[in-house]
Amino acid sequence: MDPRTLARGAAAAALALGGAGLAPAPASQAAPTAVQATATVRWGTSFDGTVGCSVSGDPSGYESVTLPANGGAVVRNVIRSGNVDDTGAAHRTQTVQRTKATASTRVRNGVPSSVDLLAEGRVGILGAAGNPCGASTFASADQELTFTLDRPLWMTLTSRAGRETGTALRMQDPLGDIKFRFDSYDTATESNQRWLVPPGEYHLIVGVSWFGDAAGGASTSRDGSGRIRVDFAEVGSASTRATGAGVKYAVPRPRVACATGTLPVDFTGKATRVRTATFFVNGKRVRTVRRPRPGASVSVPGLPATRPGTVRVRLVVDPPGKRRKAIVTTARSYRACAAPLNP
Repeated sequence: MDPRTLARGAAAAALALGGAGLAPAPASQAAPTAVQATATVRWGTSFDGTVGCSVSGDPSGYESVTLPANGGAVVRNVIRSGNVDDTGAAHRTQTVQRTKATASTRVRNGVPSSVDLLAEGRVGILGAAGNPCGASTFASADQELTFTLDRPLWMTLTSRAGRETGTALRMQDPLGDIKFRFDSYDTATESNQRWLVPPGEYHLIVGVSWFGDAAGGASTSRDGSGRIRVDFAEVGSASTRATGAGVKYAVPRPRVACATGTLPVDFTGKATRVRTATFFVNGKRVRTVRRPRPGASVSVPGLPATRPGTVRVRLVVDPPGKRRKAIVTTARSYRACAAPLNP
């Protein structure tokens, strides 16, 4: 089979969708009370179907490790090998799979915050002259997460894969229905996707993998590398820090009040110097406050429900010294509170 055909389904195949990783949970299974995370390195060797061919050695398998919830990285280095033999093992083609995987999961307040998987390695085939059996081999790393959400969260995926490398994501419910998916192959550019995940119980798996194959008696090798990261965030939460010199006088809070589409902004003790504060949402002026009281909060209206928003505050202040006034600003961006009806 064309290696590109194999590798376009690279991570999807290596995720073992029909295996233990993504098998549907029994309907009677209780919802997990904590996030459960594991990382797995897989390898495999197969032949092209010629009559009399077989595999031997260590042709396929996996190694798994449980991940801590504090974001600590776990590194796995795995080297395995297998054989593809013709009838009677008169000619033996050897395969090798090398994988280094670095995986981490971070959990906050009982829900996932981030999933990060970096993998690299090589697969090789050393053909035996006279062996009519073609050989295929793969190596992969994947990371699994089982969790329950009691509220919607934004899920953002960032992926990058090198040549002949695939990355993939699958997220399913307890019945085995895939709710979110992503596949990428052989692209050096960064891929980004975002989904709003509703409350529920989920099983998430991300993977990086690479393949190689060769006709009977031929040799080949391929290097692979890729990274896939998933970040979770609250709806309406800040996607940036507050920036600008104006933050000394006015501080936008870290989350939009989604029920009202407003954002509280707090004035600091230095606000005694502020003459006026003008508030903008996505470039549109929505409110002006004169001589704000230090320690007071102002509610900024007009945050869009289904689009990200940026709040900018323009402050006219009385600076110390001879200058009669100065203009400073602060700004902060926020995630949407809901998904568009027709994304």
